[in-house]
Amino acid sequence: MAARSKSSSVASPRWATPPTDGRPNRLDEFVRISRRLGIELMPWQRRIVEVGTEYDPGTGLPFFRDVICTVPRQSGKSALVLCWEVHRALMWGKPQRIVYTAQTGWDARRKLIDDHAPMLERNLGPAVKRVLRGAGNESVVFAEKFGSRIDVQATSVDAGHGRTLDLAIIDEAFSDTDDRREQALLPAMATRPDAQLLVFSTAGDQTSAYLRRKVDAGRASVESGKREGIAYFEYSAPEDADPDDRKVWWSCMPALGETITEGVVAHARDTMSDGEFRRAYLNQWVSHQEQLIPQSAWADVQDSSAVVEGRRVFGVSAAMDRSASAI
Repeated sequence: MAARSKSSSVASPRWATPPTDGRPNRLDEFVRISRRLGIELMPWQRRIVEVGTEYDPGTGLPFFRDVICTVPRQSGKSALVLCWEVHRALMWGKPQRIVYTAQTGWDARRKLIDDHAPMLERNLGPAVKRVLRGAGNESVVFAEKFGSRIDVQATSVDAGHGRTLDLAIIDEAFSDTDDRREQALLPAMATRPDAQLLVFSTAGDQTSAYLRRKVDAGRASVESGKREGIAYFEYSAPEDADPDDRKVWWSCMPALGETITEGVVAHARDTMSDGEFRRAYLNQWVSHQEQLIPQSAWADVQDSSAVVEGRRVFGVSAAMDRSASAI
């Protein structure tokens, strides 16, 4: 199947908060910012910005305090996060304190300092005053006329104490087994009526307790028809979808034909485990671990008599290369 043109993308979200007629949004501002950064927003990114930035024309306050989005990997969520940060920093009309978090403090640092900061320095020129790279103090500081900054924050519960935040990003939320990142951020946003929390991720597994809660809340918000509080978007394949069917790929991967090709996805299908391919590229929830030993083989060697009282039983485990063993 030949690669499709950008205009022929057929991916659509399975859950999505729709735009509300008559509400203004900040999409045009976003487009200007993204183009200054050398980024052309894809249709799925525009859709999220259009809804996620809807605001009350009387107060200027966003209708959605939470914007939650789950998409397959390599869809361009990092570019969308960067545009959202820069829009806040430069276009909000007052100084903004922005915090970016990832799976770990180190992952967040690499994204902000190694990936985003060079783009900002290269494309925004004097709007960026300086980039702080010292461990524990990683930040992008914007010029005095804006007064904004983007900081990296650790993932501990007390990491945000003493701060006041206007925009907080929880990236790769699938890695969170509890709510500690959100618990660190929400109190710092409590006094900001226009604050927003962005949660971006690919699907998780049964250990992804935080993301599961956000996904359930987001789906429920869409299904109930709510138009404020939570804006939710999910691009995923149904649980019974055939992972080898390329029509399934096109139906749930919003960047296919834009920034990734069928060939890349086909290679991933050939080289990744089934569960990880489903999670990463179909955005499906999977079990925590795939068994290296097939279930049928495991069942064949089970000995129910080993649990009979009065018998002494030894268990032996050895590495396949015989480098180690345990009794």
